[in-house]
Amino acid sequence: MNRKIVKHGMSTLTVSLPAKWVKKHQLQQGDEISIIEKDQNLLISMQKMKEKEIHLTLPSSSERYIRSYLGRAYKKGYSTIHLSFSSSDTIVAIKHAVANLSGAEILDAGKSHCIVHIFPIEDTKVDIEEFLRKMILTLKTMHTIIYEDMNTGKYPNAATLEELRNNNWKTRDFILRYASLKNVPYDAFSVLEHITFCIEKIGTKLNNFYKRHLVKKKGKQYFPKELYMPIQNAYTWLINSLSKQEPLSFEKEIQFRDGLLTFILRLLNMKSNDITIITYFIAEMLDSVVSFISLYKEQ
Repeated sequence: MNRKIVKHGMSTLTVSLPAKWVKKHQLQQGDEISIIEKDQNLLISMQKMKEKEIHLTLPSSSERYIRSYLGRAYKKGYSTIHLSFSSSDTIVAIKHAVANLSGAEILDAGKSHCIVHIFPIEDTKVDIEEFLRKMILTLKTMHTIIYEDMNTGKYPNAATLEELRNNNWKTRDFILRYASLKNVPYDAFSVLEHITFCIEKIGTKLNNFYKRHLVKKKGKQYFPKELYMPIQNAYTWLINSLSKQEPLSFEKEIQFRDGLLTFILRLLNMKSNDITIITYFIAEMLDSVVSFISLYKEQ
């Protein structure tokens, strides 16, 4: 059947639902239906998303490994994760990992198995751009802490930086799970995935730099001060750009990418491997956020 598109107000376009289909499913004003974008089609459905289950065997009791392993299933939208493991000590690492996954809890824990259940979030209203702003602001805060501690020569903020890094990791998994459950188009999802990957890497590298070079080696290697302000300015620009409701103009995007090229050329002159890696991921994140702003805001 064919339906005409009707314009309401200045920019809203609507399509009416077939009367027989509405009557069959007893729909009323205010009810919600599922709309899924697939290639050039929109699929309208009354079916609720079925719970996805997966069975995983954990070959390692490493907390970092388990956090990453569980995170992949979490981001793919699984609501019930059955875990099997050989060491009874593994449950401690699982508990720590689950504590960093929003809406997750452990059920039916035994000596060699447990079930992780994740409460549904697909009906929650989530502002992805607001979460990205908060994640970038967290990175800006981490840089400020490191810069101020370098100026004082005292390094008491290892626990704070660890917590900030973990918060960004937790946020990354949450918004990717939400985007997956909401069937965000592949191109926008890929850019979002890359942005959050870079943000998590920057936080991890900053955290490791602080512990390795500032705390343990008492500040023998410093984060170059000449990079501090350009990085802070880039964070501020990204936060402000994500706050706007429209995509970037072509001219502004070109201007920013030219500045990014200058930033990368400066990076190539750095001698420290750790600092090079940190600033590399910053450059990757900046590039991806610009693509996200241009692409996602057009959806």
